[in-house]
Amino acid sequence: MWESEGPLPQQIYRRRRFAAVGVALVVLIVVVILVAVSCGGGSDEPSAAAVAKTSESPETPATTAPGTASPTGTATPSGTAASGTAAPGEAPQPAGAADSEGQETTVPGGQCADSSIGLTVSPEKPNYTVGESVTFISTVTNIGSVPCVRDLSGPMIVNTVEAVDGGQVWSNADCFPGTGSDIRTLEPGQQAQFKMVWAGTTSSQGCTPAERKPVPPGVYAVTTHLGSLTGKPVPFNIH
Repeated sequence: MWESEGPLPQQIYRRRRFAAVGVALVVLIVVVILVAVSCGGGSDEPSAAAVAKTSESPETPATTAPGTASPTGTATPSGTAASGTAAPGEAPQPAGAADSEGQETTVPGGQCADSSIGLTVSPEKPNYTVGESVTFISTVTNIGSVPCVRDLSGPMIVNTVEAVDGGQVWSNADCFPGTGSDIRTLEPGQQAQFKMVWAGTTSSQGCTPAERKPVPPGVYAVTTHLGSLTGKPVPFNIH
């Protein structure tokens, strides 16, 4: 089959046949390479379609604990409660409920206990003369850690004067007991002060003016009272 059949020299026909065979081999090799590249799948990277699917619906591992977001960060922690809804494992609280360490102990409105009130009184000066009016300043202080309320009206604040070597000689409740109420809210550390003037005379319940006499010279002590709470007596002199 390799012999020439035409009028040309035999070498020319042989060269043509060899050239045709060579071209056929080159084409065959190219086709094999292309098929191998398209079907090989040697890359470890996912296709574009796979990547898109993963980003849209991340798969949370089965071992993810409640309250832990998936690695993509797109999941809402399951331990976070929406407004008005308790988180898993917690009982819902009714509106306005207070916990043991919060609202119940810090909202103003509770009655000030005696233990949270500091009560003091002092004369305006240490020495007076017989018949001179004496001015007392009473101070009520919230020494507690939370706001509270207290009635600071005239009937509740009472000053008494006693002779150091005798008994009581005067009380504002005898002559001016006061009326009504004066409810005040005291913040922690807040003070309320009240000035009271004593005429320097004796008094008794009902306060009959004719029975009131100037007290003699001596050492006296004033004590202030707020309801059942009593402050410490403070001395002063009348000459």
